[in-house]
Amino acid sequence: VLLVWHGRAAHHPVLGGSNDAQVMFGGFVQSGQGQSQNYAWQACTICRAPIRVSAFLVLTFLFQVVTSLQADGRWQVFVVVCGQQLILVLTVLCHEFGHGGMARAFGGEIDHILLWPFGGICFSTRPQGSRSPVAILRNELWVVLAGPATHFLMGPFWALLLYALGQSVAERCSPNPSCTSCRGLECIWAFLDPVGPVPGPYVKDGMVLMGQAASLAWELFGIGLRLNVALFLFNVFFPMYPADGSKILAVGLMHCCGVSPHRAALVLIVASSLCATLLVCYAMYSLRTAGNPLQGGGGGGSLMIGLMGWMGAMSLVEAYRLWELRSQHQLQLHPLFETARSVVAARRDAQGTFHQVNDTDLDDEDAGCICRPAGACCFVGCWRATACCGEGQASSSSDGEGSESDSTEVQAGPEQEARRAQRENFLHGVEERTAQRNRPLRDVDREGGGAGRGSR
Repeated sequence: VLLVWHGRAAHHPVLGGSNDAQVMFGGFVQSGQGQSQNYAWQACTICRAPIRVSAFLVLTFLFQVVTSLQADGRWQVFVVVCGQQLILVLTVLCHEFGHGGMARAFGGEIDHILLWPFGGICFSTRPQGSRSPVAILRNELWVVLAGPATHFLMGPFWALLLYALGQSVAERCSPNPSCTSCRGLECIWAFLDPVGPVPGPYVKDGMVLMGQAASLAWELFGIGLRLNVALFLFNVFFPMYPADGSKILAVGLMHCCGVSPHRAALVLIVASSLCATLLVCYAMYSLRTAGNPLQGGGGGGSLMIGLMGWMGAMSLVEAYRLWELRSQHQLQLHPLFETARSVVAARRDAQGTFHQVNDTDLDDEDAGCICRPAGACCFVGCWRATACCGEGQASSSSDGEGSESDSTEVQAGPEQEARRAQRENFLHGVEERTAQRNRPLRDVDREGGGAGRGSR
């Protein structure tokens, strides 16, 4: 199973540049960006999105082909390995275009898509300008969900091809009811189990009853179906950053449950570190039992297990960097937690609460809930949280900030009095100018007199 990641690495200030050490030993962000810049070339452009291919992906593919042919030199094995890689690339591209297409729908753009040994990265931008935290999180949640949603289209597509092929060749195997070890929909259910046994075609006297070409197509269609199921389950239900499941967890907590970015980041760090540790331990155990692929043990399977272990190690690096940003109160530098710092900060003195432009580079003292509807819990739907936020976000934020600042309220002094008087004069001037602009036209005519009307 390869990781499919949607990221904004190329467009965020915290990422900076990359070097060879970061490409090989950094986290996902540095490794992906470094490979895209230094070890990849543009293969084509699809729907205005440049597609870049990493040289390490090509080396991985060649290694799998060589080790597979060493184990079994038949030409059918070569066809299956090449077809499997082609299906994987197409699946990853569709997944990434799900992310990128949704980003475009919200006003962003796809910078490019990178194909590398760990799957794919969609480097995309977001609309510029002032947006509310609720809109940012809502859009981000839709963008993250759009990738896994593509598997609900690709999975049925491969299932339909598998079912149609089985029905079309059934008469060749008469009097057997089917050419395979399963019949009709049973075959689809068998391939939906990512760890179950793979149904195979019947063989009689060394000959495949359904035919060699149909047998290869059957195997590739089953691979396509099972691959989509495995990628969906891994991405959504294994919250190891930066898999989609980790982003769904963090953004869902902030948007649907009103959890502050700092708490959501802590949950993400714990969940991602746990999943990454389990993956590394599994890879080490599997490599020990499979043997060294360079000495004839395990082959391409051992290579994939090694990539999984490396993926877990890079995820641990990402978790550590996220922990550092959280400790330094600079979560807003992370593309997933840009709402940790508000544009307008609420302050409170003895005269009441006032708002001013946030001129600090640190996260909000109380990164606050993005919205905290009355009685809301983590099982409240996003539609309800969004509706409550749209109506009561300002009051909710003011109440939260006011409750915190009650303990740090300062006594009114000459400076506070002058600032309050300045605010009142400014607001009074704004009200006068607004009233002047909204005066009825007849009042303006009456003040201008008859000469004004005659000139018109």
